[in-house]
Amino acid sequence: GDAALCAVKLVRPTYQGSPQQIADFLRAARTLSQLDHPQIVHLREVGGCESGFYFVSDFVPGLSAAAIHGRGERPARTARQAAA
Repeated sequence: GDAALCAVKLVRPTYQGSPQQIADFLRAARTLSQLDHPQIVHLREVGGCESGFYFVSDFVPGLSAAAIHGRGERPARTARQAAA
């Protein structure tokens, strides 16, 4: 099997909300899975289980979005600056 280090994004049932929110999450994951660029994290799998819906992507070392947010930075702004 593939022993590569991965990251998992899980939407727990308590946060899933409406069927529309679930559809939005799955649509975003499907869109991400179609992208292929060196600056975009590769999506490996999308699915659902008892714990909620999830997707698995390549792991990118560094600070988490939560850590960046805790420093008062906005992850999207930081990402744009890194891409520039």
